[in-house]
Amino acid sequence: MDYIYNVFLNVFDFFNLWIVNISSMSYKYAFLGIPIFLEFPLINEMGLGFGGNSVGLTKKPTRFIDEGKGISTYLMLKLTMMNCRNVSEVIDFWKSNNRASGKYRQWPHIFDNSAGLWCDIDNNILCIEQTHNYFIAVFRNSTDVTNSKEDIIWHSNHHQWLNPNLTGSIYPEEDISSKLRAERAHMVLIENYGNITIDVCKQICRDYYGRYYSNRIDSANIWSNPDEKDLRRTIISWIIEPKKYMVHITSGSPIDNN
Repeated sequence: MDYIYNVFLNVFDFFNLWIVNISSMSYKYAFLGIPIFLEFPLINEMGLGFGGNSVGLTKKPTRFIDEGKGISTYLMLKLTMMNCRNVSEVIDFWKSNNRASGKYRQWPHIFDNSAGLWCDIDNNILCIEQTHNYFIAVFRNSTDVTNSKEDIIWHSNHHQWLNPNLTGSIYPEEDISSKLRAERAHMVLIENYGNITIDVCKQICRDYYGRYYSNRIDSANIWSNPDEKDLRRTIISWIIEPKKYMVHITSGSPIDNN
């Protein structure tokens, strides 16, 4: 992307009109998808990398869901890539802007409530869980939050660090695949702790065929396939090496792709 954005995005949020004027772009960035309308950002020219997880919301009518007007997560991701150099600037940017969250899922609010995972060329890693009113930043040394070792962060499709009773996220038991994949991700990071090379990362992305349970439940794998507990399938995965400005991408079955 060698051009400068000069576009108005009109965002209808129920009866409110949100207008964002992107008149300049400080940093160029690479993404997957369709420009402006469906972008999955990967890395910008300053070496800031992104990966994210959608977060499921409870469907129980008795539970609270945090809702509020603001900039959609989808647009926040694009603006972050345009304006931030490292994870410290990412935190400041996300905390200083009103973020939209709620039960609605129309474009561009398709990713609201999602969790963002970030890395930069200084070897910093960050996970942000957020809604309109709640925010937490988890770093490589946030062991008091993760209750695990330094230098590793993992995530799946439910809020792990924020209180689900405040955000409205599903409980892990409401999405057994999300629960199992989070446990599996933590397990393989611990198994490879101190030796997480690019080759190890590739093996983790290929984690497949029920290596978590002897009965081969694919819901427990990082690369998931439909089974009796969950019908979702992983369709794409990527690894970012920020110091090399390199992204490794695979789609389809991990046993058929490198």
